[in-house]
Amino acid sequence: MNRIRVLFAVLAIVMFVPLGILVQSAFQSVQRERAERHAAVAERVFDEMERELKRIVQREEARHFSHYRFFFVPEADSLGRYVVARSPLSEFSPDPFVLGHFQIDPDDSVNSPMIPRDTGLGRALTEWTHTLDRERAVRSVDRIVRLGLQPERRETGTHRSRSSESLKNSSSVDPIFTATPGTTRQVPLSMAGGGDRTPVELSEKEGGNSVGNEDSDATFDALRSLNRAGQPRSLAIRLSRGRDGATIEFRDMALGQRTILERGASASPGRSIFVGDISASGVDHGAQLGRHFDVDEALRNRRPGVLPVGLYPMKGKRVGGDHLLLYREAVMAGQRFRQGLVLDFRALTRWLDESVLGGSEVAQDAARDFFLRDARPHPRQLPTAYVYFHRFSEPFSDLAIRLMLPPMSDPGRTNYLYIVVVLLVVVGAVGLFALYHMVGVTVRYADRRSNFASAVTHELKTPLTAIRMHGEMLREGMVGEDRRVEYYETITSESERLTRLIDNVLEFSRLEQGTREMALQSGDIGPVVLEAVRTLKGTVQASGFEMEVQVEEGLPNVRHERDALVQVIYNLIDNALKYSASGEASKKIDIECARIGEVVKLSVRDAGPGVDPRHLRKIFEPFYRGENEMTRTAKGTGIGLALVKGLADRMGAVAAGRNREGGGFEVALSFRVEVSDS
Repeated sequence: MNRIRVLFAVLAIVMFVPLGILVQSAFQSVQRERAERHAAVAERVFDEMERELKRIVQREEARHFSHYRFFFVPEADSLGRYVVARSPLSEFSPDPFVLGHFQIDPDDSVNSPMIPRDTGLGRALTEWTHTLDRERAVRSVDRIVRLGLQPERRETGTHRSRSSESLKNSSSVDPIFTATPGTTRQVPLSMAGGGDRTPVELSEKEGGNSVGNEDSDATFDALRSLNRAGQPRSLAIRLSRGRDGATIEFRDMALGQRTILERGASASPGRSIFVGDISASGVDHGAQLGRHFDVDEALRNRRPGVLPVGLYPMKGKRVGGDHLLLYREAVMAGQRFRQGLVLDFRALTRWLDESVLGGSEVAQDAARDFFLRDARPHPRQLPTAYVYFHRFSEPFSDLAIRLMLPPMSDPGRTNYLYIVVVLLVVVGAVGLFALYHMVGVTVRYADRRSNFASAVTHELKTPLTAIRMHGEMLREGMVGEDRRVEYYETITSESERLTRLIDNVLEFSRLEQGTREMALQSGDIGPVVLEAVRTLKGTVQASGFEMEVQVEEGLPNVRHERDALVQVIYNLIDNALKYSASGEASKKIDIECARIGEVVKLSVRDAGPGVDPRHLRKIFEPFYRGENEMTRTAKGTGIGLALVKGLADRMGAVAAGRNREGGGFEVALSFRVEVSDS
């Protein structure tokens, strides 16, 4: 049995270790899927925010160079006429986050399209009026621009390349701003509760707005390449005059593109006239070619000159902790201008948050914190959250966001996984236990059968030896006349004992095979009990025991079979003789048969030591013996009480055994009283 236990222990390890690995892999898969769902939500939020910011950049980069003055000259109509118009930037912006636009001229003066340079001319030509709100807005823009751009301009004295500015910006302490613009960093789930963690502890996932895509930087590249050729520019300008008019041709030698401005009989609508010298000096690669009509000439009722303008992409810069600058370089006639707008950081982030998340489920559950370079977000303590940091693409690379998503409800897969895991563990454990129990029962049953064969052999050998010995002595005339009766009684007694043993074995065999048929009859079992007791009285007395029999008269009818009941009584009395023979109490067997309620109870009680409580529930099992086979002192085959229970069950009676108070063991059979028809 110990070998079987070791074998099943190894089998359990072999079965449950792979099951544990499989379950762990399944849970890890669920965790990864959950993280991917949260990452997809964060990706979508960041994508939408990048799109909104991109629209702002596209709108500002598409503005005409001349819009940054109060007056500008639109292109001429088909007849070559010019009209001085008021700039669309001369009014307050409808966007709540735009404080105003500006232009820094080559002499470092800051001008605003909201106030004309000649206020008298502005009042004369338009309905413009000077207001205090307008004045405050212009002064605020002027102060922010001078604080953010003019010190840098004085330090360098020339236009700085994008790479040099990126190098300066990358010196920030916060690591989220050292990564490529458009980068998303995700906090590991084990650190999700630490809202006060610094970004240096984060795991980085780059790829534009795509969380987890480490090979692409699509959003940043798209913004960086917006309105850019992406390679050195070589411009050729050719002027030609003919009888029908004048033509100027701008040719991009690198891209093979050309722009023609013409005037004359064959001029197309929307074309503009060229008058004067053309100079494209100072325009290097990365600029978009544009045109400028001299507004001062137009105001003096002259034909405005057409000048080529190189417009560079928008750049961004943080000013303090409350403002952002979007500005671009413009080169015209060898002179450099800076044009852009001032954004209110808090108003911009409120607008961005409302535009992307307003009214959505994410807006209700997620925590969002926008912050600028060198400004850490406020610490937040959340019990469980998925945290993402995202640095926006240029020109908003000084702006970042922390998004904290609470765990989203699973679509039932986790619950199913828990159920499957529990079922697998339960089924595996129950199956393994059932197999172990079945094998154990089989092994123990086989062991009992082996012991039974040994016991039967011993039980058969003893009476046969006695019969043979007494018979031989009688045959040889070795026994006197006075002892012959004793020898005959011994032979008869041992023969009856041998008969009962053989009958028990045959009866048990028929019960196990299911071939035992009962000839049940209804009647009083009292006479049958008394008859069986009388038959065994001599054997009991010969063993030194006495019997006390109490049978109630007039017992009600119960269903029984006479032979089976007699065999049951024989086995109960024989069992009492065997297991109480060595008892220190009196050698007495009590037999009682009486009606108790709705049953007739037949009980046989001895005065022996009783049965160990550990074995009490197994006494009716076939071949079971409470004593060890090597040390047991009581005789028997181990089928006596099993046969009693089997016959009792066939007669519809209930067999039970118990230790009685005061000592002794009792086996009782309860027969249900039959209800008469009357």
